[in-house]
Amino acid sequence: MRKLPHNAPAGFDWVVSVSRWQLQGNTLHLTAETNAGEQAQLTFTAITPDIWRMTFIPHGATLLMTPIIEQMPTAETTLQIVEREGRLTVHGARLMLQIDHDPWSLRMLDSEGYDVFRENPSDIDGLGRPF
Repeated sequence: MRKLPHNAPAGFDWVVSVSRWQLQGNTLHLTAETNAGEQAQLTFTAITPDIWRMTFIPHGATLLMTPIIEQMPTAETTLQIVEREGRLTVHGARLMLQIDHDPWSLRMLDSEGYDVFRENPSDIDGLGRPF
């Protein structure tokens, strides 16, 4: 078990690694392991070349059958995956997703290689505590 991040609420759990993945059409399915040893399911679906949907289902939860937002029409966006040295790189038409297996790390880049967003699991606060 890894050290609990600073100011995390009681019972807090987080993704620490990826154990399995599968690509189906324009959707990447991941099984992730959490710090507490549970499994979580994540999916990344390329809705359009510029819009991807991420779904996270923690252990013990079920996916809502009714969408929370209005369903967008999907344009078939082909995804290609390269797995190398513990990293998945998922290439879409204009976005690229990078996922490190262990330790877990998530990063989305635009077509020029600039971060759109990313997670920093080794982030610390000003006192050096996990954040």
